[in-house]
Amino acid sequence: GIPGLIMPFKIPSEALTRDFSVMFILTIVFFMMSYGFGGNGRITRIKGAALVASFAAYMLYLGLYSI
Repeated sequence: GIPGLIMPFKIPSEALTRDFSVMFILTIVFFMMSYGFGGNGRITRIKGAALVASFAAYMLYLGLYSI
């Protein structure tokens, strides 16, 4: 985005592959939840809490084992 235009920087390839794979999997899970595969297509509080918890666990993982 704009910070990259102001001062370009290099992102480690390990970070890109790790972040892309995790976020891609979470996006597929969100898609499956929202389009009703195995349910009515609603994201309930439990499903939303599961998505938020998985994102929080990933952020914790990044904080503890960052490059």
